[in-house]
Amino acid sequence: MFESPFGARIMCLDVSLQDEILITGDKKGNIAAFPFHKTLAAHDSSEAQQKIPLRDRFKGAHGISSVTSVQIITSASDHIEIHTTGGDGCICFFKYGRNVKKFEFVGMRQLKELGTIQSIYANHASGNQLVGTYAIGFTSADFIIWDLENDTKLVQISCGGWRCPYSYYLGTVPEYQNCFAFVKDHSIHVHRHWAPAQDRKPLPQVFHTQFHGREVHSLCFIDPASYSHPEKSADLWIATGCEDGTVRLTGYSASSAGRWCSSKLLGEHVGGLAVRDTCFIPKTYTLADKSRNSSVSSADTWVENKDTTYILISVGSKQVLTAWILEPRIAENNKQVCSSGLDLDTKQGSECSDNSDSAVTFQWLSTHMPPKLGTKRLKADHVKLNFEEGGKGNSSAQPNLAIMDQMENDWRYLSVTAFLLKHPATELTVCFVVVACSDATVVLRALLLPSRLWFDVAMLVPQASPVLVLRHIVVASSAHCEGDVYNGDRYIIVSGSTDGTITLWDLTDTIHGFMQLVSETKPHMVIDCQKRPKTGRGSQGGRRRWRSLANSSVKKGNEQALLPSENNLNTSAAAVEISHGTPGALENEVISTENTVSSTQSCDVPEVQPLQMLTGVHQSGVNCLHVSEMERQSCSMPGMSYCIISGGDDQAVQCFVFTLGSPQACSTNTSNIISSPDKGGLQILDQHTVPSAHGSAVKGIWTDGAWAFSTGLDQRIRCWKMSPSGKFTEHSHVIISVPEPETLDVFHDRGSGKYHIAVAGRGMQMVEFSPPEDDSMKIA
Repeated sequence: MFESPFGARIMCLDVSLQDEILITGDKKGNIAAFPFHKTLAAHDSSEAQQKIPLRDRFKGAHGISSVTSVQIITSASDHIEIHTTGGDGCICFFKYGRNVKKFEFVGMRQLKELGTIQSIYANHASGNQLVGTYAIGFTSADFIIWDLENDTKLVQISCGGWRCPYSYYLGTVPEYQNCFAFVKDHSIHVHRHWAPAQDRKPLPQVFHTQFHGREVHSLCFIDPASYSHPEKSADLWIATGCEDGTVRLTGYSASSAGRWCSSKLLGEHVGGLAVRDTCFIPKTYTLADKSRNSSVSSADTWVENKDTTYILISVGSKQVLTAWILEPRIAENNKQVCSSGLDLDTKQGSECSDNSDSAVTFQWLSTHMPPKLGTKRLKADHVKLNFEEGGKGNSSAQPNLAIMDQMENDWRYLSVTAFLLKHPATELTVCFVVVACSDATVVLRALLLPSRLWFDVAMLVPQASPVLVLRHIVVASSAHCEGDVYNGDRYIIVSGSTDGTITLWDLTDTIHGFMQLVSETKPHMVIDCQKRPKTGRGSQGGRRRWRSLANSSVKKGNEQALLPSENNLNTSAAAVEISHGTPGALENEVISTENTVSSTQSCDVPEVQPLQMLTGVHQSGVNCLHVSEMERQSCSMPGMSYCIISGGDDQAVQCFVFTLGSPQACSTNTSNIISSPDKGGLQILDQHTVPSAHGSAVKGIWTDGAWAFSTGLDQRIRCWKMSPSGKFTEHSHVIISVPEPETLDVFHDRGSGKYHIAVAGRGMQMVEFSPPEDDSMKIA
């Protein structure tokens, strides 16, 4: 006997005799796993029933909506894939570890056209027929068959809704062979559309791969080093974020005369909110140990982790931040990609070359959203009335302004940058994410892995204008070691704002303090993690909880004990959001969010002052900037040289070269320095400006220190030759066919020497540039 641990009626189940497991779904949206030994299949029903113990459960898999179907997909790896559908109109994807015996939520696809999804039908056709995947479901009164690969409606029949008894049957080609029967008014109604195989007409073929339907705001290349078989792959993969709220992975085949080979849906932001920026993290750094002296080589103290985690960050409207983790798959699984994982819409995947890594995909990792006001909040008109009665001089009325602002705002994230840092002692990995919001705030957040805990770490102030673009610099400790003094690694954030200012912040002390605090308090040991994103239709993914890092550890007997705070990190400066499954033992420790106005005001978050502010760099907004290392100009200059190249609404392209030395040291040779070294060891060496680089606003720019590429609303890509001093001259340009380009990214293939330049706006285009030997630009 199998009994739901939630006391709800079991609506569906699936069994795998090979893996000896049974998965159930109940009426309240939960799923549960039970052991199902092969001996049970031969069990004599006349014997006394025995209750099978539970292995694991997942509460709120489909929110409060019923689970309508469960499907177990056996894989060769150490986990089992599970697909579920529900009354919330979502298809959810889970992993169940064969060793750990735990559920893990890995992704979700929401079909807004269907009110409820009853099942998934996979048509494994033979011969030259493509594999098809279809969602079977209902709207309020209609039966619908939805093609998940082409994202189109296949069949719609009015029947009165999902409560009526029904049955369906699909043939080899569901477009021409489908049958649906239902009961209504004590009669059985049958709708049959069945064309014989020899009479069926060819199905319509599309000329282009499926892509976004609206403006593409951001794109970024996926580093080929993250592929399953980078040495065999000839394709490049690009992640794009769009106004329609989706994030897609698009493949470009560089070996076949340059063409787009596939485009697959990676996922969607909560509620379909617009995606404004994306950021791919290609490497994981190991935290340097300041206690080590110079006798230890820098390779031992600051190294790139061999078991690198690859993460994609996307941000957008309503301050939604979503993290995706790369799940590379072997090329042999390409034929099964349509029926497994999130690749339910990639019929074009078979068009890629056999040697390509077309199975590269991401799975959902975590979603961060600001907390909403409680249901007992005052309405906006009451807040305004109370403020008017309190008068301007009444300071007690000021918090109500923040409440009113929270209820009426439409804040959105404008830019994001992130990097991964691993603690050598605890083996914990922290993803530090810096986001810029339209309310002129810049916040440093931390995602603790693998527990998926979010923390607010610091506010970057002052910021008078909204920041449009963010970039970061991770400086290796070996880059600024002087003599026998070991200075540790450094973490620098660079931003460009709407008033033309470029600002640099040094987050080194803040990050080191946070890493030490996490290693001492171990919040992941006592706080459950977020397991499922919100969908807004009854699938809330559990209750939201905010905690202070200072209160996350279990204190018994000494409630006045304080945590260490000598690393300039306030012990109450980290707020963590928990969105599902808070353990019962911790229910009494939940911190109330009734007075929380926004995610940045949830607690006393420390503020970080800028390292350097460069005002008036552009006459108006800084739309884009990029940071790159430069060749060292002089041995007398300490530290690594960097260049920041930026473009703005004033049509200008600006570049300046600087060094980041030790904060305690200053250079003795300042003959070629524009600005003297400050307390952070930053020295500006050269500066160069091209006033009219484009015929309109500059929207995207990139450089590697040798070549630079920029694009603007004039629909030109301009190539610039960089000198070690930071001066650059135009080398060539090309006209592109993408209207209103908004973003640009470049991948340098060091093997062939080519630069692959991707530009996106109302569409996307690839341009190949071959430096000195072949000064030509090839358009794809």
